Amino acid sequence: ALKSTMYFAYRAQKRQDVKALTTFDAIIEGKRTSTTRYPEDANYNKWAALKTGDKVQFFENSNMTGRSIVVELTNTPQPINFKKMSALEIEMWSRKEGWSTAYAQGKLTAKHHFAGLQIAYKPIELLEVNPSASGDRYRKQERI
Repeated sequence: ALKSTMYFAYRAQKRQDVKALTTFDAIIEGKRTSTTRYPEDANYNKWAALKTGDKVQFFENSNMTGRSIVVELTNTPQPINFKKMSALEIEMWSRKEGWSTAYAQGKLTAKHHFAGLQIAYKPIELLEVNPSASGDRYRKQERI
């Protein structure tokens, strides 16, 4: 499975119906069912090569430690371009990602991170570090 981070804090940029403070917790809450990755991202080609049914393990911290969640792709990555999206398409993107439509509309004038791939997924398994184990061992916390 591809391993990646999912740690961004929404702050004032989240949708009103999202209670989670971070993108990671929004997955657990069921309010984040996709992520957008951009050509500027180091692993963009790996994201582009994913297929329906592939698994990704997201970590809650930028150093890939702590809790993680395994998700399964529900579709092949879909190309998106904020500069070409209608208001309805921006709303649909917002509902899947947990970010506000205002956050998305800010990408209309961006020089970077305005075109990329949207990767849709469903959570499979939440994992947490087992404090009694040495190294990077995990124990299953709950099946989602």
